[in-house]
Amino acid sequence: MLAHRAMRQGRIAAEVIAGRASEFDNVAVPAVVFTDPEVAWCGLTEREAKEANRPVKVARFQWAASGRAATLARSDGLTKLIVDPESGRVLGVGVVGPGAGELIAEGALAVETAALAEDLAATIHAHPTLSETFMEAAQSLARSTQAAEEAHLRRCASAAGSTSGSTPRRLPSGAASHLDLLSRLPVFASGSRRPTTGARATSA
Repeated sequence: MLAHRAMRQGRIAAEVIAGRASEFDNVAVPAVVFTDPEVAWCGLTEREAKEANRPVKVARFQWAASGRAATLARSDGLTKLIVDPESGRVLGVGVVGPGAGELIAEGALAVETAALAEDLAATIHAHPTLSETFMEAAQSLARSTQAAEEAHLRRCASAAGSTSGSTPRRLPSGAASHLDLLSRLPVFASGSRRPTTGARATSA
């Protein structure tokens, strides 16, 4: 059904016939519907996650906020990331818009290499381009995660204050508090980069 997958499988078959240690162990196989707008996806979809009762975080970036999409007069696109809430690993990617079939390659690379949302957010993308919608989506996820963490800390401080009968302490402000909060987030935690779970085993 997918020519690019068949080409990869054919190469593996040829290597095995030649006596080489090889196997088809690809995690992400991109799919593209060449309509207008184009639709492309790879890895875990939001629907599959719901059907499997698997918790995920979803980041969406509307192309209406993309400068490049504005110059193309095509602001009807969307870039979506499906991310593991614990590790921050990118599990799936979906793109709708002109050139989605070209853009999905970055998504396939992210899923295949077990990249983190942090990796996409920190990667410098050329501006203005449609590819930077991946970075924008990842950054929006980081912002929403940070906001949720701050709200949780406020609720905890408020609950502690009401229990002890004292006035809840205000959260510290400034850059120091932001760095402290970021260090606790799964997406930015230093120990969360490149999780070993789900990584591909290398052939002998």
